[in-house]
Formats: sequence, structure tokens, C-alpha cells
Amino acid sequence: MRNQRGRTLLLVGLLACESTSSPAPVFRHDVTPEMVTGAALAALKPDGRFQMNPPPTTAGDVSLEQARTQAPEYMKYLARRGNRTNPDLLTVCGEAYFVHPQVHRDIPDSVPDLIARTLMRLYGPQWIIQMCGPAGDPQAAVQAAIEGNDVRFANGERSDTSVVLVTAWAGGGMLDNWPDVLTISPERAVRFVWETFGVRVTEVPQLFQRGLRWAGDRYTLTRVGSARACHRWRVVLENQVRVRGMTSFAEATTNVIHVGAATCSWVDVEPWLHIPAGPQPTDVVLDFLDDFESPAIVWTMRVPVVSPILFELALRAPGTP
Repeated sequence: MRNQRGRTLLLVGLLACESTSSPAPVFRHDVTPEMVTGAALAALKPDGRFQMNPPPTTAGDVSLEQARTQAPEYMKYLARRGNRTNPDLLTVCGEAYFVHPQVHRDIPDSVPDLIARTLMRLYGPQWIIQMCGPAGDPQAAVQAAIEGNDVRFANGERSDTSVVLVTAWAGGGMLDNWPDVLTISPERAVRFVWETFGVRVTEVPQLFQRGLRWAGDRYTLTRVGSARACHRWRVVLENQVRVRGMTSFAEATTNVIHVGAATCSWVDVEPWLHIPAGPQPTDVVLDFLDDFESPAIVWTMRVPVVSPILFELALRAPGTP
């Protein structure tokens, strides 16, 4: 059995262990060729990191080039409003991450454009852009909504729109001595799966939002603008593996594993296996309170689900080779 760690330790103890200011020596942050095959191997760079090949955007969306150009301008905007990060010492660096949504923004034409674009920004795909210091080490990350985002920055100021900024752009610093802008990088996810199962990964992991379904099928994000800490990686394996849910105790055989932290805390950097929990909804409810109107209006709509929403933590099933 490959490096089967004691996953039944108390979660509190694990998080306390990983909340130190210098966690870098605990984990490896690279992938070796033996861990991958197929497209994942083809995308592996000599430094053990993946070449991320995000899907193309459409006309009117924030392109990757625009996101990279705007990220430094956004950091200047934050600095003018009290952020202690010095934007003059930051440059765009490394790979950009494309965050896949869990729902399709199938918004009815009857919904006002302001509301529709807000929902597109909140629940649509996102960019995460890395910002590095003079030594080339990651110091900050900028998250940009790809759809419905017309907010732009120049000379420390933003364009004059009525957009709530956090729905369009978000960012900030990161853990001290942590080498990634994400709490769990794609390389960490692959290495963790390899060490758990000893099975090669066939595709470059895909990054997904991490939302919640509440009573009445309501869907919300855990925290707006927090995809660098609140996410799961979808990892495809060469062979089937057997896993056991930690809540249901049900066992399943699959070649698709999700990897993420147990929580969405900025200091939770311990990877865990996540598996879909029970039947998944085919659609969920989005709602939005329009308090610009008097009286306020609550807009509600059902939208299709495009990736699993309900998850539980999991372990490698006992007795598997």
C-alpha cells in the first residue's frame, strides 16, 4: 500500500498542523513523469509543473490576455485604498488558472440585464492570475470574472460602472512561505492521488468552483471571490480505484477523483479526496436580491447543473491493492 497516511486523524489536529507559517517543507509541489501519462504527461514541464491550457473565451468575455494586463492595474487600485502590498514590486507570473463553474447561467430574458450580468459574474467561469515579487516567488493572486465583467482599471482607478466590485475582481496576498497562490495546486492534487493509489493521472487536472446547495435547491458560493482557497480539482486516473465515503461509508469504484481541502479556509492546505455524495441535482435555484428597487425585488430562477455539487470526504477503501 503506497504511503497510506492516517486519514482518520482528527480534522482539527490536521488543520492545526497545517496552519503554521512555514508549511513548505511538509509537501512536495512538483510532479514526476512516473505519476502521469497521456495528456498530463505531455503538459508536464521540466520543473515538474503543468502547462495549463485553458479553454478559449468568447467575444465580450474577459480574455486571458486582458486578465493578465488588468491584474497589475487592479493591484494598484487596491493599494490606493489601503492594501499594504506594494504593486510596483509585483509582476504577472506563472500559469493562469481557469476556474470551471458548477452551473450553467441559463438566465431568462425577463431578468434585467444588471441582474443577469451579476449572476454571470458570480457563478460563471473565473481567471486566477498569479503575481510574483522581485525574486519570482508568488506573492498575490487576482481573480477575475470572465463573463459579464466590464470593470477595468487604469492609473489606480476603476471604470465608472454600477458593478459591485467583488463580483468582478478580487485578490490579495497569500500564506507566508507558501509557494503557490492556491491552497492546493494541480501538482499537489496529482501527487496526492499518486501517493494514495499509485495510479497514473491521464489529464491535466481541472479546477472547479465549490458551491453549496441549501434547502429548496438554493445554490450559493461559499465565499464570493475566493476560488483560490475554495475549490476542487477534478483528477482523471488511468485505472479504476476504490474509495469509501467518510460520511456515508459507501464504497465506489471510479477513475475520477476530486481533490481539495476539507474547508475553504485560507490556511487549510491539507489535500483530501472528495467524491460525489449520493444523487446529484440536475438543476438548482439562483436568487438575487435587487435592493436598488423600492420595494426590493427577489429574482429567482432555476439553472442546469453541469458538474457535481454535493460531495463528501473520502478515503482509499480498505483492502484494495
